[in-house]
Amino acid sequence: MQSIKCPKCDTIMGGCSSKSHTEEKHCYYQCANCKTRVSEKKIEKQMINFLDDMLDFFLLIDNTYKPYLYQDTEKELKKCNKIIDELNTKEKRIKSAFVDGIVEEIELKDELDFIKNQKKITEEKIKDLTIKESTEDHKNEMRLIYNLKQLEQIKNKSYYVRKNHLWDKLSKEQKQELVFKYVDNISIEVDKKKNIFIKRININKKEINNIGYLFRENCFDLLVNSNDKSLILSNYNSKDDIDSYIKSLSEFYKIKQNNLNIDSISLEELNQNNSLLQIIPNKKQSRFDQESLTLLSINT
Repeated sequence: MQSIKCPKCDTIMGGCSSKSHTEEKHCYYQCANCKTRVSEKKIEKQMINFLDDMLDFFLLIDNTYKPYLYQDTEKELKKCNKIIDELNTKEKRIKSAFVDGIVEEIELKDELDFIKNQKKITEEKIKDLTIKESTEDHKNEMRLIYNLKQLEQIKNKSYYVRKNHLWDKLSKEQKQELVFKYVDNISIEVDKKKNIFIKRININKKEINNIGYLFRENCFDLLVNSNDKSLILSNYNSKDDIDSYIKSLSEFYKIKQNNLNIDSISLEELNQNNSLLQIIPNKKQSRFDQESLTLLSINT
C-alpha cells in the first residue's frame, strides 16, 4: 500500500479487500482516481522475482546494529565533551552569581538541577559512544556470519529452490517493513487478459547508499552474480585481515586459497572456475605493489 502506481493514470493506489461467497478474503489495490483495481496476489507473485537479493539482506542484517555505523563517532565524542565543558562553565557562573547576590537560592537550585541532569545525559552518551568505538570485533563477527550464510547458500544447490519460499514465511508486518524500507514505488501494467506485469521498481536510494556504506566499512560483503554463477565479493583487506578471516572460515570449511596478480587473471577463467566462491582484493602495502586478489574456494 502507498507504493504501487496505477497502470492507467499513475496515481498511487490504496488498499482494499472483499469477501467471496465462500467467505474467503481477497485483498486488492485500488486507484481512487480512475477506480482501477488489481489483485494483491498477482502483484505479490511478480514482486517475489525482484525481491530475492533484498530479502536475503533483510533477513540477515541486524537492523539494531546499523544506525550507529553511520555516525562519525569521533566527531560525536568531541561534541559531547564540548557540551560537558560548557555545562561546567555554566555551573561556575551560576554559583558565582549566587555568591554576588545576583540570583536567588531557588533559582540557583533549579539551574544546578538542570545542569546536573544535562551532564548525566551527555556522560551516558559519551559512555555509549566509547563502547561503540570498540565494536570492531562485533563487526568482524557479523561479517563472518553473513559470509557463512552466503557460502552455505552457494554450496547447497537446493538453496535456489528453498529461497523462493522465504517471502511466504514472513508475516504481513514483515512484508510491509521490507517494502516500505527498500521500495519507493512500483510501476505496473495490466494486459487485456488481466495479467499483471511489473515494469519498474524504484528502490529507496538512501537505503541502497546505507548498504554501500556497510560494504565500504567492511561490515559485510556482497553476493554478486556473473554468468549464473554466484560469488562473494569483498572490499579491500590487508594480509592480516585476510589470514584472520580465512582462519575463522576454516573452523567450518576446508578452505583453498590462491593469491594472484590482477594482470594474470581473466574474467573468463574466473567464470570457468566452478569451485571459486569468494574474491578478496588485497590492500597494497606500498604504492609499488601490484594489484592482487585472494581467491577462496571450499574443498568438498
